[in-house]
Amino acid sequence: MKRIFYYLIFLKIILLQGQQINLQVIDSVTKDPIPFTTILTNFNHNTISNEEGFFRVLKSTNFSNKDSLFITCVGYNEYKVAIDQLKQSVIELTEKTIKLNSIILTSQNLDAYEIIKKVKERIDEKYLTNYSKKKYFMRESFFQKWDKMKMEIEKSTISELNRKFWDSIFKSIPKNDSWHTESLGHIYGDWSKENQKIEIIKAVDLADTVNEKGYERIEKKIAEILNKKTKEDSYFKFKSGIFSTKVDREELIEESIDSIKNDSAIIKKQLEKKNIENENFYKNRKNRISRIYDGIYKKGLKFEFLKKSYLYNFKIISYSYEGEIPVYKIKFKPKSSKGKYNGNIWIDSENFSIMKIIQQNNKVLRDFSLFGISFELYYHRATLVFNNFSSEKYQLQFLESEFKFRSGINRPIKIVEKNKYVRGRRKQNELLARINFNLDQSSNTTLIVFDDIPIKEGEYNKLKEQKSFKQDKLHSYDPNYWKDYSVIEPNQVIKSFKVNSN
Repeated sequence: MKRIFYYLIFLKIILLQGQQINLQVIDSVTKDPIPFTTILTNFNHNTISNEEGFFRVLKSTNFSNKDSLFITCVGYNEYKVAIDQLKQSVIELTEKTIKLNSIILTSQNLDAYEIIKKVKERIDEKYLTNYSKKKYFMRESFFQKWDKMKMEIEKSTISELNRKFWDSIFKSIPKNDSWHTESLGHIYGDWSKENQKIEIIKAVDLADTVNEKGYERIEKKIAEILNKKTKEDSYFKFKSGIFSTKVDREELIEESIDSIKNDSAIIKKQLEKKNIENENFYKNRKNRISRIYDGIYKKGLKFEFLKKSYLYNFKIISYSYEGEIPVYKIKFKPKSSKGKYNGNIWIDSENFSIMKIIQQNNKVLRDFSLFGISFELYYHRATLVFNNFSSEKYQLQFLESEFKFRSGINRPIKIVEKNKYVRGRRKQNELLARINFNLDQSSNTTLIVFDDIPIKEGEYNKLKEQKSFKQDKLHSYDPNYWKDYSVIEPNQVIKSFKVNSN
């Protein structure tokens, strides 16, 4: 008994150390993780569990015996616990389902189609689309796999650029690659693409720098050959069928060969590169966030099952609660091949606002193949959670969106070195080949909004965008990197990320 007592004390210390707790939410019966549960506290730190049910809660001061957690998830009984009473790192939620035929849902006996109609009628009044300040955390993951990488050389006047050379180049390119980015900051604006400003507090790249340097070595190797075998005042003509473009020699070569010997010049160049990386990171995050909000709402929610509801069948699956809010769970699926998605919607039955959406495509979303160039967007899965943040209107609280797509090119290519300052023929060198590349890629975006504070349009207009911020690059996942910040817990893929130096 004494051992058990000491064990519980030890476990409690582990859970509460450093004003941080790390927990997992699971189903009490199946023991499966419950993703995207809402975690509320009485000290104004709210978050959401990740897709594996994990979450963490931070506090700037020591936890006290007055601190507590309140966990809610549609279809489960709410769970409340004092933090100092936590005895284990796993929280089990019990299912709470109410049979439809056992209660009167509303004063009107509505079917699924009537509920969807009411949702569409009330969208503009039930969602907060005015200017506001939102604290956010965003994680983006990218994966790519080369399925085919082939180049058939038909003619090359530069002997070094032969088939053996290109085969060795392609063998050195990693067949699988991944990288991840995370950023924490504030979003200012409404839900339109045009009116978005962001402030990044801190950001990190998890990238395989070994692979990056491998690509740089390839570029440098090719540039060195061209530097030796081509004339300084030449230019290159790239042509593939009816497509052609012109590139100056310096533009192609000079950036790949660092000829600077002066240390101060090297440092200056590194600082310039860092500033460019900062600005590009800022632009990419801003564009991504702008597309997210613009993709959700523009003169109404932009989901196909709402915009083109006539293409879908709807069915009430259950009636449950999110905390004290009665909620419909409605399943939707296409009536015919014209509908693109299957999914479930959770709707507040009192004001007919959508609280949660999970959807996945059931057909190829985009398919293009012309002149040997192909593209196919074959997978999209999204989860969205909306919260009213203590107001009457709902706002986006959480988004997870995953895309998978294939691209390919199977075309002849012609690269010609030309020089107008040489007597006789302008053409100096020529490479004729056929390239055949197939690439499979996926992207996963997770966005969590911790709070939402209304601001006036005038305040938004006065805001100046700050493009300078702390940005780090890591070779492997560091569990302590965000230890002082509120973020959504990473999944196992990110936790196991590590650069393979072999």
